[in-house]
Amino acid sequence: ERLDDNRPMDIIKEAQTRADQVAQYAKQSRIPTGFAEIDKLMYGGLSTVEELVVLIARTNTGKSWVCTKMMESAQKHKFPVLVYSPEMQASFLATRFDTWRGKFANSDLFRGRYSEEYKMYIRNLSQEETSVYVVEDKDVAEGVVNVSVLKSMVKKYGIKLLMIDGLSYMEDEKRSDRDHEKYKNICASLFQLSKEFGCAVVLTMQANRETKENKDEKGVPFPSIENAEGSDHPARIATQVFSMRQIFDKHVLDIRLEKSRNAANQKPILSYSWEVNTGRMEYLPGGENDSEGATVSSVIAPPALPNIKAKVHNDNVSFDIDDDDQEVEF
Repeated sequence: ERLDDNRPMDIIKEAQTRADQVAQYAKQSRIPTGFAEIDKLMYGGLSTVEELVVLIARTNTGKSWVCTKMMESAQKHKFPVLVYSPEMQASFLATRFDTWRGKFANSDLFRGRYSEEYKMYIRNLSQEETSVYVVEDKDVAEGVVNVSVLKSMVKKYGIKLLMIDGLSYMEDEKRSDRDHEKYKNICASLFQLSKEFGCAVVLTMQANRETKENKDEKGVPFPSIENAEGSDHPARIATQVFSMRQIFDKHVLDIRLEKSRNAANQKPILSYSWEVNTGRMEYLPGGENDSEGATVSSVIAPPALPNIKAKVHNDNVSFDIDDDDQEVEF
């Protein structure tokens, strides 16, 4: 492209044009995340104009579960979803979708123990119009997933939410051999993809080992942007950055807003009581981990939870279930 073909916007002479453009953007639909409190912080959910969200957490904290909740919410609200799942097979990841949607015990689904209610649910689900596509490395040529591969699928299937469950697994098409440059290149391309197709992008990153030294006033480690493994460049590019932790002895999931491009941000912490096996989650308003700066809405408490203990390890879950007196790992 010749240099004289470039045409930047003149925001003075084109004042009316750019004002109209922002007004039009404001009318675009937002994608509910499945977390009403997060949606309120983000003016209604994920933007379909331009959005690159980074979720930072240590291993063992259930990042894939949180991503699946966002996936389930988007599909329920008629937004087609594409998920890159480098670690978990599509059919197993889908059981988490079912747990969030139907509150079916994931320990049963994972072992193929299907109730008549679940079988009916599956029949009904297959009739829905809005799709969720899960791509694994084995599904693409040479087993290599890069932005170009995902871009072609976003275009083909009309995707409005692209989720990448592990940035480190993606290939940098510019072939940088340094994580810092690799992540910068990938995320810059993903942000361009978001703007080109009106597709929100959510990706997860591991927090590094230094997170254990990054304790809050409660004495519990909480990752920050600086703890992003490999590079903090994705967080610099991102429109929103959230960090996440679980306090296992209290069965609490904390999500903190680390960065927001447009919203006033006092780093609110949103706390949830979470029963992993049944997908039941209750927001804890005004809890000890909730920031005074958070402006959030309440969530109706779920029914009483069964006596099930859950532990997360490397985004996998083990359940100690009283009814059959055995521990199940997957």
